[in-house]
Amino acid sequence: MKLWNNKLLQKTFTKWNDLSLESKLGEWRKIKYSDAHNTKRILTKTLTAWKMLKSIKIAEQERLNRRLKLKLLVKEVIPDFS
Repeated sequence: MKLWNNKLLQKTFTKWNDLSLESKLGEWRKIKYSDAHNTKRILTKTLTAWKMLKSIKIAEQERLNRRLKLKLLVKEVIPDFS
């Protein structure tokens, strides 16, 4: 009976150790996949933003040109009292 209890205890601890190791390995695997996905997502967003940079700069330049034209129009309409 004592031998059986010792073997049962040994099997229980061995199984518990194996399961905890498998759990930890699964967690590391999920973290690795998560990091890979996050890196790919960041690269995709960065590339998309890089592609849009030219059109954003053009739109900003157009806004600046309109603003300068409005300033010139205001200068023509409002007399200079200095």
